Amino acid sequence: MKKKSVNRADMADMQLALKKTLDLFGGDSRDLLLFYLYKEHGISVYDPDNLSRKKIESAFSDLFGRGATILMEKFNSEMKSA
Repeated sequence: MKKKSVNRADMADMQLALKKTLDLFGGDSRDLLLFYLYKEHGISVYDPDNLSRKKIESAFSDLFGRGATILMEKFNSEMKSA
């Protein structure tokens, strides 16, 4: 199976969408989420080369369970507006 390539512009859009999605959380909560995403899932808003929609969705699902759907809707909305 061929892996779908993601270009730099798409990765930058994904990075911005993730940042805006995490902005739903303020201050310490946002910082803890950033730490969790990096430590447990290798996701960093500062390194767009390591982002994928699948990784983000999996991390949100692990952390928020059914609430992950709400965050993914926000993320998808931000991706469309990017």
